[in-house]
Amino acid sequence: IKAIIAVASSTCPGVAQAIETAGKIGSVIGTGYCSPNTARSYLKSGAFGFTVLWDPEQLGYLTVWAGKQLIDGKSFEAENKIAGLDKPATYDAAKGILLLGPPAVFTKDNVDKFNF
Repeated sequence: IKAIIAVASSTCPGVAQAIETAGKIGSVIGTGYCSPNTARSYLKSGAFGFTVLWDPEQLGYLTVWAGKQLIDGKSFEAENKIAGLDKPATYDAAKGILLLGPPAVFTKDNVDKFNF
């Protein structure tokens, strides 16, 4: 095993602790979907190489904008420029998916810039 992915925020601590307890830091990398506060100690220990999560501020802008579009009876475009977002949100009409864009990535080098 070279890597373990925690597919839910509640599984991140277990994955990281298993890597630490087994003495596999450096030979097995952990990653997953979890908040910086949950992942901080595991990123710093080396049990996790990085974690990803949606950007909550950007998601807030997208959610409010999308709700207003729906209330006003407006449809989404393939590419939507939204005030407050760094990049346009894309919409896949065939799948009905409005996509915010790239996730926030937390590493040992940037995790202390976040507190949630």
